[in-house]
Amino acid sequence: MYTAWNHRREALVPVFKEGGQQAMQAAAEELALTLRALTRNLKSYSAWHHRKWVIGHRLTSLEAEITLVETLLDADDRNFHGWAYRRFVAELMGMPVQRELEYTTRKIQHNFSNYSAWHYRSKLLPLLHSEPGEVLDAMRAGVPAAADDSPSAAAERQAMISSSRAGATGALVLHQTLEIEYELVSQAFFTEPEDQSGWIYHRWLLGCSVAHWQAAPESEAERARLADVLGCQLALVSDLLDLEPGSVWARKTRAHLLGLMQRVGGAAGGSAGRGSGGEAADCVAAAAAWEDLEGLDPYRAGYYRHACSVSARASV
Repeated sequence: MYTAWNHRREALVPVFKEGGQQAMQAAAEELALTLRALTRNLKSYSAWHHRKWVIGHRLTSLEAEITLVETLLDADDRNFHGWAYRRFVAELMGMPVQRELEYTTRKIQHNFSNYSAWHYRSKLLPLLHSEPGEVLDAMRAGVPAAADDSPSAAAERQAMISSSRAGATGALVLHQTLEIEYELVSQAFFTEPEDQSGWIYHRWLLGCSVAHWQAAPESEAERARLADVLGCQLALVSDLLDLEPGSVWARKTRAHLLGLMQRVGGAAGGSAGRGSGGEAADCVAAAAAWEDLEGLDPYRAGYYRHACSVSARASV
């Protein structure tokens, strides 16, 4: 099928170059063809690629494409092909970022387990709610690999990493915006504690918070603010664990938070500046958290031992 689509593009190149009514008619026919193909298989790489190629010639209504892709995403709201196509069209037509952000909010509120909506949000926020500054690898540090990711989750995780390093280049997401996002994502994991999409986004948010401190490592105000954020998030996750003691993702996040506290010298409960004694306590607590996970999730014990050893080396 790839070869057939390629032959069509070769035949269409001179028609599109010529322009005029004939080119517009040909583009409309190609869009109708790809729509029939997508109706049969919404995840057809070749059909989506061909449609993007046609739309890229700007011979048809881009607003109509947005409407169409919304209909397709209503039918399958986790179809990453549809989300990638929407991003392509939105960028092509100069869609206001706020409009796209509102769309992701609607889709997330409809279904918290929407990896693509959370990912798109991580691309949009640095564009809409940011301040000048260098985005460091701290963004990436907030989204570590996990041994139990499904292929789709791993792909979304890598995409989030890319968005934090490329889509947000030269910008840091505002503190006020991060507070709102922490509240939104907490609704997700309190509703579905074992769904990893919200937890992955939460890791990205933590990376954004850490990036502020990494951009100004000498600032006591930034360090204290980060300690407060980590303490609040730790309290939140602890509350969830009181309700769902067997939640593996909540336990992972607790261990990760304790490790971050250890790195920045923060304190649980939002108090900062405990000194070396507090850091040592965080180190012990983080190691214990990872060890608990070994017993709860023995199939991934090797990953948890590695995470524990990394945490221990960070304290040296």
